[in-house]
Amino acid sequence: MGFCSNQWLNTGGGYRLSTHIPVSVDIEAGTPFDTWSGEHKVVLEIKGTRESMEYMEFQLTKPEAEQCANAIIRVCSDKVRERLALQILKGMTPAKLLEILTSILKVRLRDAPKRAKK
Repeated sequence: MGFCSNQWLNTGGGYRLSTHIPVSVDIEAGTPFDTWSGEHKVVLEIKGTRESMEYMEFQLTKPEAEQCANAIIRVCSDKVRERLALQILKGMTPAKLLEILTSILKVRLRDAPKRAKK
């Protein structure tokens, strides 16, 4: 369950002094497949639905989805992050996988003296 504001915020050019209260919503995320989404390059749809079946949607293009991905992955548990990393690494070509692992090991070796001092 997530939360969504119950109205558009900062409407009225700051003259409106009403308050907003986050409301509980069920969150669904999926890949849209309709014509409108294709024409507007929407790659991810996030929908928040209230108990009354009212809902708000966010349709994200690839740059917006990628921007959100970093924030979402940062707050995920280690278990989820490891599962995602494994899925990503499995999908790489052997050459790309070796390149990525080499770059990670170089960084770790470079930072090893700093960690040993702690």
